[in-house]
Amino acid sequence: MMSHLKVLYLMIVIGVVFLVSTASQVEAGECSGVVVYKDGSKYSKSGISALVSGGGVTKKFYTDRNGRFTIKWSSKNSLAKIFVKGKTVATNIKHSTENLRLVVK
Repeated sequence: MMSHLKVLYLMIVIGVVFLVSTASQVEAGECSGVVVYKDGSKYSKSGISALVSGGGVTKKFYTDRNGRFTIKWSSKNSLAKIFVKGKTVATNIKHSTENLRLVVK
């Protein structure tokens, strides 16, 4: 009888741990696009970062040789601002935005 209680107790503990860990998971945000200069040339292998709505700054991401980028962050919030070369190039970008075109001077 005692071993059945131990098994039941263990199952309850595992269930509670599973529910708590599932509830605390945060969906990640993502935004992708391309950065170009005014003349249309690609802004390749250069830094880009963002300010997340509600607080927080993303790490620095880099464009590829074609100027393409993907910014990821750890919440469902939108991006308040995207920075290229330390200057704001976009504001109020919704979560999961794709094919964003950013133009820098």
